[in-house]
Amino acid sequence: MAVRAISYQLSVISYQLLAISYQLLVLSYQRLSDKSHLLHPSPLNPPILGDF
Repeated sequence: MAVRAISYQLSVISYQLLAISYQLLVLSYQRLSDKSHLLHPSPLNPPILGDF
């Protein structure tokens, strides 16, 4: 019975780590898209001083 409980806890922890890594991936994608206008400036979306 103890082995089953440990196995369940490990699966819960691995699921939580997967959720955290997904959130970090989403956050890094958002930061990259926020700074994408620095890589490809356009008249409609000019770079802002202080973005660096």
